[in-house]
Amino acid sequence: MPRPHTPSTLTGSMRVVATDGAGGLVVAERPIPAAPVDGAVVRVTACGFCGSDLEKLDGGLGAGIVLGHEVVGRLERAGEEPVRVALAHHVPCGDCAACLRGHSSLCDRFVKTHLDPGGFAEWLAVSDHHVADAVFPLPDTVDDVTGTLLEPLSCVLRAIDVAAAAYSMFPVPQVRGRGREVHVDAVPAGSS
Repeated sequence: MPRPHTPSTLTGSMRVVATDGAGGLVVAERPIPAAPVDGAVVRVTACGFCGSDLEKLDGGLGAGIVLGHEVVGRLERAGEEPVRVALAHHVPCGDCAACLRGHSSLCDRFVKTHLDPGGFAEWLAVSDHHVADAVFPLPDTVDDVTGTLLEPLSCVLRAIDVAAAAYSMFPVPQVRGRGREVHVDAVPAGSS
């Protein structure tokens, strides 16, 4: 079945939900973003509303910012069939000192890669780094709204990994005593 357009032929405007500068949101028109070199465009089909989006609204963002990073949509690249995917909103390099220490949000590439303009848009552009490392095809058994939970799920799994690593670094409390006299001693892990 022929496609009505390719990413390179998208023109015109799209609707976005943007900040109004007063802690609220408004529907606005923006140009459809062009796919960057070796990147792609995504036709957004669902986007979750994250607690961090609420915090940003409460923090007094200026007008015109498009929030949203829990995104599902159809990834479109010239010459390829569209693919239904969930997206990560930033892409760390995995090799720099920050990444190797487990602080990927401090990575230079992480900071520079983002969804353009954001998930609360009809279309967004993603970098070549996203295409290579941060788009996740969704099976037909996962609907679009459920697919938006992939990003919060990844946060939960990362928190479990961090907690597991931290557990071995902190003292394990030792409780001793009886009756009204109970003592808790902090003993470094691995000590007897």
